Amino acid sequence: MKKKIFSFVLTVMIICFIFFNPKITALNKSLKSEFPKYNNIEIRENVLSQDIKSIKEKGYLTVALYGKDRLGFFENKDSDLKGFEIDLARKIANSLEVELKFERSSQTYDGLVDLLILEKADIIISTFSATPNRALYLAFSNPYEELRTGVMLSKKYLAANKIEKNPIEHLKNYKTKLCVQKNSSYSDTAKKLFPLSEFVEIEDTDLAFEMTKNNEVDGFFSGELEFVEQSIKDPILSIYTKTYVFSDINDNFCIALPKKSTEFMNFINICISSFKKTTINEIEEEYKNIFNKKESKE
Repeated sequence: MKKKIFSFVLTVMIICFIFFNPKITALNKSLKSEFPKYNNIEIRENVLSQDIKSIKEKGYLTVALYGKDRLGFFENKDSDLKGFEIDLARKIANSLEVELKFERSSQTYDGLVDLLILEKADIIISTFSATPNRALYLAFSNPYEELRTGVMLSKKYLAANKIEKNPIEHLKNYKTKLCVQKNSSYSDTAKKLFPLSEFVEIEDTDLAFEMTKNNEVDGFFSGELEFVEQSIKDPILSIYTKTYVFSDINDNFCIALPKKSTEFMNFINICISSFKKTTINEIEEEYKNIFNKKESKE
């Protein structure tokens, strides 16, 4: 019993010595001043790359988007933007913990490049493909969507040339007059595939469809997104034309960033890696529902 009392008294004396000794108190204060407490958020903000830091400081991510609606991005009847590319843009903005803004002033895909170079946008998400010419000025992420390319031919041309099956071999070996979208990845691909053909380069895809339907050109080489979209907007198109999709000739959609954005690129690729790819049927169904509701409202 005496040993227990002695141990208790000794423990109390040691505690009092440690906490009330002026020299130890001074040393404790000195250590605290040498090792100040830091806020975890402040520490992390200090190691951010300059491009990510500037986005977080202004509080929003600006995405350059083509001025006209496409299957990847389109307005519903309430003028809200929908589509799989809008979903991807939101995922990136949410991961950065900032708001999302869209820059839609460009009426050409070439103009999107200028928006990025002039720093009017942080990134481009706009069914945008990497091409050798664009890669001179921009950096590109990993693909977030991979869809097929194809060609729409007028039925008059098909009948005149007795084409009943996949026309790719015919197009490779005979001169054909084809529309392609100016300065697009489709233009580059078509010229490599069909070297004998004559190409009419246009900015407006709607015009290309009209020219094919009216037999002003033999056909229009593009991506399956464009063909699906136009078939919904113009149901009688199939009366005058037929579309062939090439399963072995794909088009990869990537996010474009400024050349200097190495760290931001890594961040973007991580976001893409967990982004669920959408099938062409799912894209078509969503667009069809929204397009029909929008038409009925108008």
